[in-house]
Amino acid sequence: MRKRSVLIKNISRLMVLVMLLGVYAGNVAFGQTELANTPRNYKVDAIGYDENEEWFATLSWQHDGFPAGAYEELITATFNEIEYGTGRRIANALQIPMPGSQRNLTVNDRYDAETSTNTLKPGHIYESHLTASCMVPDRSGRILSLRSNLIKFLTGVRVEAKLVPGTNNIRIIWDDVWDADGRIDYEILISDISGDAIGSISHTERIIGSRIGEPGSPPVTINTTERKLEFTYTGARPGRRYSIKVIPIPDSDVTAVSSDRIPVIRVNTSILLRVSRVGYTPEGDAIWDLSWDPIVLDEDEFKVARIDYILYRYSHDNDDNPAQYILPNMTSYRVIIPKGDTTPYKFSVVAYARSADISQGDIYFDSGTRVELKEIIPRIPEAPEIVDSFPEAELYYDELLTSHGATVMWKVPYNGEGVGDEFIDRDIVYDIYLVDDIRYVESPPDEFKIASDISMGRANEIKSKNPTPGRSILGYRYDLTGLQSRSIYYFVIRAKKYYLVEERRGGLVVTTPKAFVSKDSVKVIITKPDAGTDRIPEAPSAPPFGVDKDSITENSATLILKKRWEAYFKDNRWFDISLFEGTDEEFQQLEKKIINYEPGWRVIPHLIRYQYAVEILGHPNISYRDLSGELGSFATTLPGTVIPDIPENADQTIRFDITGLLENTAYIVWVTVENNDGISSYPSDPIIINTSSPEVVNPVTPTAPDYVSWIVGTNFVDLFWDVIPGMDYEIRCGTEENLESAKISVTVTAAELAETSYYRLTGLQPDTLYCIWIKTINPATGKESVFSNPVIIRTEAYSPPPPPTGFGVSTAPDGVTQNSIAYVWVSRPGYTYILEFADNSSFTGARRFEVTADTYRVASLISNRRYYARLYARDNETTLISEPTRTIMVITSKSRDDYDSSYDLEDVPTGDVLVISPKVVGGVWTASSTGINAHRMAEQVRAMHGYTVKIDLSRPPAKVQTIRLELGAVLIDTLSELRKELYIQLPSNDLVILPQTLQTDEYFRMKAMDSNFTLRLEVVSPATGYTAPSNLNLVAPITEFMIGPAATGRSFASLVRPILVGFPVANLASYRAGEIGTYLYDLRSRSWIAQNTVADYANGKVSGEMTRPGVMAAATRGVAQAGTVPRDVEESLKAIQAVHRLPSIENKPFRHSDPVKQKDLVKLLLDLAGASYDNNNFLTMAARSGIIQSATDISDGYARKDQAISLLISYYRFRTKLPANPDNPSAWSYYRDLNRVSSGYLNAVRFAIENGVVQENQTGYLNPDQNITYGELVVMLKRLLIICGDL
Repeated sequence: MRKRSVLIKNISRLMVLVMLLGVYAGNVAFGQTELANTPRNYKVDAIGYDENEEWFATLSWQHDGFPAGAYEELITATFNEIEYGTGRRIANALQIPMPGSQRNLTVNDRYDAETSTNTLKPGHIYESHLTASCMVPDRSGRILSLRSNLIKFLTGVRVEAKLVPGTNNIRIIWDDVWDADGRIDYEILISDISGDAIGSISHTERIIGSRIGEPGSPPVTINTTERKLEFTYTGARPGRRYSIKVIPIPDSDVTAVSSDRIPVIRVNTSILLRVSRVGYTPEGDAIWDLSWDPIVLDEDEFKVARIDYILYRYSHDNDDNPAQYILPNMTSYRVIIPKGDTTPYKFSVVAYARSADISQGDIYFDSGTRVELKEIIPRIPEAPEIVDSFPEAELYYDELLTSHGATVMWKVPYNGEGVGDEFIDRDIVYDIYLVDDIRYVESPPDEFKIASDISMGRANEIKSKNPTPGRSILGYRYDLTGLQSRSIYYFVIRAKKYYLVEERRGGLVVTTPKAFVSKDSVKVIITKPDAGTDRIPEAPSAPPFGVDKDSITENSATLILKKRWEAYFKDNRWFDISLFEGTDEEFQQLEKKIINYEPGWRVIPHLIRYQYAVEILGHPNISYRDLSGELGSFATTLPGTVIPDIPENADQTIRFDITGLLENTAYIVWVTVENNDGISSYPSDPIIINTSSPEVVNPVTPTAPDYVSWIVGTNFVDLFWDVIPGMDYEIRCGTEENLESAKISVTVTAAELAETSYYRLTGLQPDTLYCIWIKTINPATGKESVFSNPVIIRTEAYSPPPPPTGFGVSTAPDGVTQNSIAYVWVSRPGYTYILEFADNSSFTGARRFEVTADTYRVASLISNRRYYARLYARDNETTLISEPTRTIMVITSKSRDDYDSSYDLEDVPTGDVLVISPKVVGGVWTASSTGINAHRMAEQVRAMHGYTVKIDLSRPPAKVQTIRLELGAVLIDTLSELRKELYIQLPSNDLVILPQTLQTDEYFRMKAMDSNFTLRLEVVSPATGYTAPSNLNLVAPITEFMIGPAATGRSFASLVRPILVGFPVANLASYRAGEIGTYLYDLRSRSWIAQNTVADYANGKVSGEMTRPGVMAAATRGVAQAGTVPRDVEESLKAIQAVHRLPSIENKPFRHSDPVKQKDLVKLLLDLAGASYDNNNFLTMAARSGIIQSATDISDGYARKDQAISLLISYYRFRTKLPANPDNPSAWSYYRDLNRVSSGYLNAVRFAIENGVVQENQTGYLNPDQNITYGELVVMLKRLLIICGDL
């Protein structure tokens, strides 16, 4: 067989060669496609900035000339632009024709859409190639060369730096550059010296493009409107000169300006001018002191002769001739304003640093804004007033809304001294968040921040079409792009204003800018639907997904998929129309549609060895749902194939290869289809592919299949076996292990099997055990094999339907009104939909509406109020209900008379209905509302408009450990009846108690004996008698909560629902997301149990759900360190624990110098993988995942350093699904003792060195045969997680 295969291959090659010669001969004969010489050695000769700091690149090439007699000779440079925001290649974005004799070209990036379009754009990556063309006598058209080699380069990155108004924070803004694989990286260098080159760096920031916005990454914001990135440096000091350089770091195949040739941007920080009235003269004249900080320069870079400060006094805003006071080397000045002088004086100060070196010019500083002679009282700015339209500017939110973008508008802020352009408060800046999860709307984490300290410039101003004198600017706009269609977003914006305030630091009073921040304003954005390229792809069935059987070799196969196919909907999925088996009447009742995958989408293959899948699951009964579950995380995901644009009348088949397979091996293979937003379909039907053996010999006499594998569904099973070409097969199936009683019998012909790699046996019942036999039939001779041994399978039980798709709010004009909300979704036949609707995010007291259509309007609502909704699907046949969609929150429209909705979210009881003790007695401070007071307080609660009732006990009259609050049961019942939350503020904590939380069985037993019994809440902080274990580091005092009847003093054993307990945490911003948890002490196990926790960075607290009364703590969880730990080890351990639990080492002292045992290292890697394991199965799990080759590789001994590195690289392969092949010998040469590395670990060690997991030391020795210590291990582990993308 092998000889015959080789012969066929050689004949094929000969035929291709003959065809090519024929084509060439034909071309010469007809004179149509003669080629000109191709330009070669195309390269970037020079790239940098000229004396005017304008970017340029010089490109050069070689060319061997044109044919004799040629004329109109041209060399054409073609440039493909890498598109911002997508990385897509825009072909032929610019073409520059040149004379054929030209051998170089200098390009610039001075593109302007109106004046200069025939050049490159700044801040973009371009690909370029050359072609040569000419006219030749006796030819009807131009002859053209092949394309030259491709070059790739980055144009100049535009950088600007400016001060944030009211501060000395430096906002650095630069072009947001994209490559085909996403946003590129950058390094920002900041220094406070004044030389031409950055020397003594005071701050370095490394920006990883792919991680912008992730927790732990530098606070870079994306300005999509301007296509810029922004970073704010907050460490600048007043009166300094800063040098800034932004260094782009593209991929290695992109030529860019070297860091030493990138221009330096210089920023002088402002002088902080302060005014204060110090008193009056005997005549009543006002005495004012003006003071400022001295400027500071680096004497090594700038020799200062003297510093002249000039104080300017302005009598009015348009004063062009202010009074001047020249004050050499002075930093304060006193002015006296005569009594009765009402002139609105303002002052500013500038400084000139005069150089002692005549060759250097002076350096200029100023105070930025003019300071008025008045006492400045810092105040919090108003929250931005978001509006849906500015009719005077002909701007309407609904008209600007698209499927991928939105424009949010708000009114311009004024300074309180008038209305008009001159009174706009231009010192206000904004923080903006874009949240897609309702849980984070109230206090959005920093990873959702899209703009920080952003000023509104001219591009953001909304101006009237017919302005009145002095009032042209109406508001501001912020444009959002790159959104997903038919999705809910929450635009959260807060206004900020900086004031100079005095603070005491280390015994000194210093003046610094401090931000005063408004409340949040929220705009709910519901993008429009789009039936185009961003819709969620449907999962392919099989067919149209399959394998070309003739393509299967020992190590590869060709998969096929139809781009366009007709489908019907059944059992929660779409199936190819050819798979339908039923009557014409049943066919007419089916939901059918044409599924067409869009050009540019990607088909992603996934595969796993069949035997490996069986080992993972522990049984051979593989089902469709396993692909999205356990098998999906262990499968290999291959590079995707871009779906081409295929005309409707052409063959719709897409073909793509899978390679690197093992011979004579069964693989489960499936695909997902991914749209342009990166959203994938559910897995396709899986198929099983059996790769070929080196030699395949067909038997003379048919034999039964030796090995049958299968994948089950609810009412079918897909059977796979080694099909012998030309053979028919008989399949029998029954519910008993008795061949004669099998009631299903089908014969599958060789012709049928030639078109597919499996056979689908249908007509089965869900959740039923079946026995299946197969025999082989030779149709030519009539000979038959015996039946195979039975395979026993169990079909899948019915599964709940998937959550509904397309759930959102109608985009019609009446989608959201003052008293109604219309919801829409994609409806399927055979389903009933359940809309769950509430006025709170926990859906307490929710209403449910059953709907068979695709829309429902909820009416009789209150205007300007938040409402929450989610949707379920119920299968009418199985009655199973899906998981809900994600919750969406919508605010009803405001009414003209909005009294009913303008309520305070924190209503506070007034009068003496809550009796608070004026002093602490016996260490206890008490407050109560019992008896008649409880009834009176309940009536007040009924009159309140809000949903939250607040009791403030945060300011006790003296230091106190125990706070006792007693409330009558009538008040608890009223809160539950009205579905109002109780919010209690305490010195150490705050509590949010939801309605019905306290109404336990014991509560109602007490109420049966006394209808208005008294309920006691007692809080002790810090609670004595409790200590945290060594792996918990407290960030707030341990607090005990006792809730129960006052008469018994006992606490309830349970709660109806959790109480949210908030702990204030000092310097919360220094902790990473998820680093702090809350824990409830369990008396039985004497352990601390983790509770659901959320961090509120804006208010500096973490909150945990207390599931029963008891003792709570807020702490970071981690490894208990024994003794002094080196800084790099400590920081590495902290970084790892911020994203991973390490249970294998949490409960024992961490000594950085201790050696690591092999088994402990494997457990640590399983911790990183998130695996649940025990001492009996951890080696088996590690072997199945590929982290180790075999359980026998690991002993009880200590791990050598080279063995540990090899295990780390195995984890890298497991985590990234990428190979780990070293290819840079120069990196290894630093170490002198790699000859001591065990041969089996050498490539892993080399790869670790190349990728920075192992970094150079001063000795040049790795010591690979020594035992690795815990300190060495965690430092390497942190570096490994960085290249894995986890840190």
